[in-house]
Amino acid sequence: MTKSLLSLDLLKLFSKTIMELILAIVGPVAGAMFGLGTFVVRRQINETDVKLQSIADSVEVISHQVTSILVSMPTNYVSKEDHFRHIAEEERWQKELLQQVHQLREELSVVRISSHNPHNYG
Repeated sequence: MTKSLLSLDLLKLFSKTIMELILAIVGPVAGAMFGLGTFVVRRQINETDVKLQSIADSVEVISHQVTSILVSMPTNYVSKEDHFRHIAEEERWQKELLQQVHQLREELSVVRISSHNPHNYG
């Protein structure tokens, strides 16, 4: 009976030692895995933040470029009255040019007729 009590005590002591040994190994391994997982997640979050900041900076640059284009575009325009006055001047200039071309044509016709007419000595 003492032998069985002794075995029982040894078994309890042995199982307690095995449990402590398992906890001594599993605890740090679990802690390391948790720490590594936290490190990886934190690193991905930081990389994502950097990429999002880069995208935000690019969008801001594009926004400034669009704004500068919008600001400079209206200064290149004229009022409707100026535009219509310019069109009217262009129409007048084209009519004068067309009249000059018609006059030249008439003069050329007269010169041709007079050069082909043998009775005209002038």
